[in-house]
Parts: sequence; C-alpha cells; structure tokens
Amino acid sequence: MSVRSFSIAWVILALATAGCGGCRSKEAAQEATAAAFLPARPSSAILVPDPAKLGETVKALEQTRLAGLAATTVLGARDAGDLLRPITRQLGFDPREPGGFEKTGIDGRKGIAFGDDVLVIGVTDRDRFDPYVAALAKRLGGETRGKETWTGTQEAPANVEVTTFTDASGKVQVALGVKDGFAVIGSGGSAVEKVGASLSRPRSLSLDANPAFRKLLGRLGERDVYGWLPEGMGAGRNRRLEKGAAFGLRAGTGGLNARVIASQGALQLAMILPIGKQAGAGLVPLLPPDDLLVVRLGGDPVALSPVLDSLLPRGLSRALVAAGIDPTTEILSQLQPGIALGLELNPAIDLSGGIPTDPSISSTNPFRFVRAMMVARVKDPAKAAEVLGKLATGAERFRMQIASEEKDGVKIYRATYAAGEGMTWGLVGDTLLATGGGEEMFQKGLARVRARDEITGSRGADGGADKKKSGSARRAAEEVGPASAGPISSNALRASSSGAEKAAGAAKAENVAARADGKADGFAIAEPGARQLFDSAGSAAHLDVARLAASLRAIPQSAFGVGGFRMKELFQTWVDLLDEVKGVTAALSIDEDGVIVDMDVGLK
Repeated sequence: MSVRSFSIAWVILALATAGCGGCRSKEAAQEATAAAFLPARPSSAILVPDPAKLGETVKALEQTRLAGLAATTVLGARDAGDLLRPITRQLGFDPREPGGFEKTGIDGRKGIAFGDDVLVIGVTDRDRFDPYVAALAKRLGGETRGKETWTGTQEAPANVEVTTFTDASGKVQVALGVKDGFAVIGSGGSAVEKVGASLSRPRSLSLDANPAFRKLLGRLGERDVYGWLPEGMGAGRNRRLEKGAAFGLRAGTGGLNARVIASQGALQLAMILPIGKQAGAGLVPLLPPDDLLVVRLGGDPVALSPVLDSLLPRGLSRALVAAGIDPTTEILSQLQPGIALGLELNPAIDLSGGIPTDPSISSTNPFRFVRAMMVARVKDPAKAAEVLGKLATGAERFRMQIASEEKDGVKIYRATYAAGEGMTWGLVGDTLLATGGGEEMFQKGLARVRARDEITGSRGADGGADKKKSGSARRAAEEVGPASAGPISSNALRASSSGAEKAAGAAKAENVAARADGKADGFAIAEPGARQLFDSAGSAAHLDVARLAASLRAIPQSAFGVGGFRMKELFQTWVDLLDEVKGVTAALSIDEDGVIVDMDVGLK
C-alpha cells in the first residue's frame, strides 16, 4: 500500500502513542509482547504500552487554554480537538474516548509497536477487528480479501498463512496476521513476507531480546512513548546518531517529560566528556531570587571553546586578539568548572518603541528589557585580575568606555557604549561577578557573594582558603544531608550521579545556611521535580513561567506608550495563557555511554 497508504495505519500509533507495554515485563519470559514481532535490528522502532490511557490523557490536555492557543494561532484550527477530528473520521473511531478502541476490536491496554513498515497492535475481539481492517484496507485500495502462505526462507523454512488485501491489479496493498493476541499489519510489495517473518520469528531473534535495546529502555525509565534507532542506522541521517539513539516521552495532566539518549563511540565520548561534568550548583543561589531564566553550565569551560568561537561576533574576536587576549587560554582556561547565569525582566522596561527587530547589541541595548547576572569562579585570582585589566585597557578596541574604581577591596569595572550602559563586573576573592541592568544589580550580587563567604568562611577577600565554618553552615549541612538523586540518576548514570548529588547537597546546604543567618535571598527552583532535574544534570536551564507571568503582569500601562491601556489589555490576555504552566527545564548530561538530554514542562 506504499508510504501513502501505510500512513493511515501509522495514525493509530500517532494517536495512541504510549510506550512499550509488555516489552519490558518482568513476568513469564514467553508472555506475548508487541516488540517480540519486530526484527532484532529494525531501521527504527516506535513502541507504546497503553494506548487507551494516553488517549484519555490527550483528551484532558486538549482542554487546556495553552493547547487551544497552539491549535488556533500556530496550526490554524478552531480548537485543540479540531486537530484530530479529520483523522478520527478516517480511523472510524476516536481513541480519546472511553471504549473507542474496543469498538474496533483493538485492545487499548496492550502495547503497540511500529518498525520496518510493520505495525503490531493488540487485538481483543476478532469479530470486530477483522471487518474494521477490511474497511480500512478498502479505503486504501485493498478491496479484495484473500490468503497467501509464506514459506519462509531457505535458511528458515516456515508455513504461515497471511490474510491479504489486493487492488484491482491483484497487487497486495495490505497484509494481516494474528498471533498470541496481537495483529501484525504490513504494507507494500513485501507485505506478505514481512508479516510472515514477524509471525514466525523466534523471540530470541526479536527486538524484545536485543540487549542494547533493553538497556536503552531501562535508561529511559518509565515512559508513555519509546523510540529507538540502532547503531549504524543513523549514519546517513546525522553523524551524531551513528552509534544509535533512543527517546522516551511521558505525558500527563501534570506535564510533559522527554528524554533523548545518543550513544557515542569511544573517540567521540573522550572528546565530549569534559563538557558533561556536573559543576556550578553552589553558584546558582547567588543569582537574584526573581530571575525567571537560569542557566547552569557544568563541565570544563575550555571544552566550550568551539561554542564560544561560533557565538562570538567576528569583530569582537578580532578586538580580543588586538587587545592581547586569547579567549581560550586567558578567559576560559582561567575559569573553574561551573558557570551560573540568570535573567530577569527589567522593572523599568520601555515598550513604547515596540519590540526591537535588530538583535545587534551595538544598536539595541538588551539591558533596557532584561537584567542579567553571571557568576563563576577563577583558578588564579591574580591572573584573572590581570586579564580584567587588559580588557579595561583595550576598551576602545571594543567600541566602549570602561571606568574602574576600588571599593571595599574590590575593583569594579563599568562599561558604557553607544547604546547606553553596558556590563558591570568585578572579582571578589576567586568569584567573578558580572551584571547588566544597573548598579543596583551588581551591588545586590556582591552582597550575596560576601554573605556566602562570611557564612561558609571558605573564602577571604584574597581568595585564600579558610577551613572554618559558621555554626549555621554546619547546622544547615546536617539539616540538608545528602541530596536525593534526580531523574537522571538511574543505574546508567550512577557513576556520574554521585558527584552531582554531592554538589547539589553542598549548594543546598550553603543556601540554607545563608537563610538561617538571614543574609541570603538568592535564586531557588520552587518545583521539586524541576529542581531535582536541574541539580542532577551536568548542565541545565530552567524557565520559571510563574515568575515570567508575574513579571509581565507587573509591566505598567505607561510602558506601552500611546494607547497603553488597550495594549496592556491585549498583552494581559496572552499572559493569562501562561498560568497553566509551572516551568520548563532542560538538562544535558554525559555518562559512560553517551549524551542524555532531558526536557520537562510542568503543568498546574
């Protein structure tokens, strides 16, 4: 039935996407599973366990205002439910409704699998299922029902009876076979062969018995949808996937969570492992409490050199070289692993001129709209101070003016340029603090750094070590104890999670100690699940949507200029749609096998 025809069979999978079902069951080894009908190394595979459950979840998510907004503004539908109505009409049933699957004889609680043009579906009632498939095949051109016997191959003879649906020329469009409560549907000229092979394949030679596949499923954890790309199958699509990849999706009324695992070869892994080191957790509490976007970069900063080279404007790169500063050896190599960055909306934001369309900072000052802070630690404060001095000396090369002053033992640098006020930065012991958005931002950040140093007693003004700790810091460490493992800390990540837990625990203890002394009001992620994911990963980013909505609502009417009342009213309508979202968290980790990327969207 070709790609066009088989796409309809795929619809069943797309609507009911929910996971692997029995493919990971710990019950009897011979229990039928959807994955047992696929070859051990398909070109790719999608697995789902409980189609009916996910159908119900999709229906619940359709009721959210956010889904309605996406449907009407992005996809041009009347509402979220309207997106699937054409498909449900073609299917002849609605998988979102209770009893929808049973209407066609499909077992909505069994696993579904798709791979190599074969679709495997659980069947509960043949008297309903057979007429349903016949009607679907007829719409796709397979009008005449018949039977063929697949005799297998010379190496593996077989005798499998397959139901066929042929077109007017006698060409098979759809092939069907049923075994152990599962229906196997094939498409195209080799449909009979594929269905016959699926029905006669020994379980030991199936996808369900593939150790690499089962290992990746275990690393993905409990999911509603599983996808797998075996080693070698992605080479022609993306070199980063040539060692194989897997993804998992979990959906519910509480949010959406996705994980992607990309396996890597020994050489590639050796190159990227320095990027994946968990670091910087202790710097996050130094960021402002009202930040709506926070990024924590772990790993060795030197490993980020290729990224920096691609992001830095050529003019800035040339200016750094002219000033005698090598970005890698004199900036990145001076930083300890771990960098924390935060953004918040500028309370004095001015939107009377509209949203700028020119992203160039040479003509648009970003700090008119947001305030920013970056915190990092340096390896050698004296060497770092020398580099900061070079930056100030070469200010003209960067088309800016840099003023400096010594205040309370800290040399503070302030930059201005044609578009207005730039960054302010300084070195506090071994902590590099840089802010944008006004002097107040820097002073508050400086106060938090000093409060931390006073509480922990671990850093002096000269960056030297002091092993003493305040009583509150010790009490806080005892109160917090070891940090619990986040979602990424599975068996596959056990080796790397230990360091992540210690770092997260230290950061939490440090912040609790500061609060105990009444000297810290830094950033913290409110949602426990998002916090665990953020803390346990090598690098992570978190968008606090509740804080974003609150900041947007706080924009005064006057900030919109002429017609501000009407603009504020329209603006408020869009902001209200954010109320259903708690936050969005993205995380990156690297373990002994490859790269792990997590994305979590929390819903209220």
